[in-house]
Amino acid sequence: MKLNIMGLDESIEFNDYSNTVLIIKEPKFYSHVLKTISTIINDKNKTNEIVLLDDKDKNILPKSLFILNPFELDLNSKPLLKAIYTDIQSKIIDDGDLDIEFKEHIQFLNQIIENSLEDYNLDFDFDQELLVENYLKAIGLKVVKDMDEPLYNTFINYLELISELLPDSVLIIANCLEYFEHDQIVEICKYKNYKHLNLLFIESYLSNFDEATKYIIDEDLFQVIE
Repeated sequence: MKLNIMGLDESIEFNDYSNTVLIIKEPKFYSHVLKTISTIINDKNKTNEIVLLDDKDKNILPKSLFILNPFELDLNSKPLLKAIYTDIQSKIIDDGDLDIEFKEHIQFLNQIIENSLEDYNLDFDFDQELLVENYLKAIGLKVVKDMDEPLYNTFINYLELISELLPDSVLIIANCLEYFEHDQIVEICKYKNYKHLNLLFIESYLSNFDEATKYIIDEDLFQVIE
């Protein structure tokens, strides 16, 4: 993966088997880069100011996942919830007994609706074959955060969900590493590499992690690699 930022001479390269951190020390440029990435991914802003190229030189930044605050991990983002719904539906369909049982329950609910409609002097029609995914949407199934769970555990659980349900995703994680101890950062990176997650860390400052390739942009926007 190559992240190209307008104004920088070199690409920031990262992959699914090593650790890479982009450190931007100039505050305004740091803020600008994060804001631009956020608007491209979340607001679908079309700009080539920052692009993320895969092995086929295709810009995949708009479809990447962006984390700006570890305390606000979106466990119910649309891509993640859709993947959860699809996974549950596949498990039920693949288990013949569960599939039959689900359909029988839907038929039972349909009969309740039909009986209730008999009081009206009107004709009604409704979809009597409800997919599991649509049922999950109807009941509003979502992930509930445990407020007492340590941040590190929540972060690892999020990475596990992504690796299992959205394994081809590219993650850009900003302003997060300073919240963890050194040994926790090491474990996060070990897990990320074990699961083969394409992940780039972006920080304004980093003092407690040497086990990574560091692209450093100083206050004069001069770029070095360590």
